[in-house]
Amino acid sequence: IAANAQAASWEKGTNEFGVSYTENILINYYATEGLFEHSGRDAYTPQTGFKARAGAVGQNIVMWFVLRDNRGGVSWAKRTLSVHTP
Repeated sequence: IAANAQAASWEKGTNEFGVSYTENILINYYATEGLFEHSGRDAYTPQTGFKARAGAVGQNIVMWFVLRDNRGGVSWAKRTLSVHTP
């Protein structure tokens, strides 16, 4: 699973010392049930694993992907998935 931030939304520039920079977008993963391999990642390596618990079979799980930039901005997406037996 991965939330992908569009590179055009990242602030880029040169700081007061003449050094180029690209801001880092941070991603947090949340779910009503189950476990993420990493609950937080950055936009350069957004992938994380997810595993629903056995007790979730037959249920719907809601996931939220929250992206934050270095300027106080936030964006999120919500997805629902159904858990089935393998």
